[in-house]
Amino acid sequence: EIPLEARIVAVADVYSALTTERPYRPPKGQPLKYSIPEACAIMKEMAGSVLDPNLVQVFLERVLTSDDEDSDDEQKQDGLSSEVAP
Repeated sequence: EIPLEARIVAVADVYSALTTERPYRPPKGQPLKYSIPEACAIMKEMAGSVLDPNLVQVFLERVLTSDDEDSDDEQKQDGLSSEVAP
C-alpha cells in the first residue's frame, strides 16, 4: 500500500511534469509542454494504473478549478482596484 501523501505528490508531480518545459523533451513529435486540457486527458488515462483515480478526480475537479476561479478573482480585483484608483 502506497501512503496517501506519496499518492498526492505523484498526482501533483505528473501534472507539473506535463505542463512545464523539460530539457529532455521533446522526443520526436512531442511538444515542449502540454496544454492544461492535454495534461488533464493524459492524467485521466493514467488514473487507475499509475495514479490513484480518486486523487486524479479531486485534483482535476477541485485544484484546477479553484486555480481558474482564483485567476478570475484576481482579474476582477485588478479591474476594481484600477477603477477605484485615481
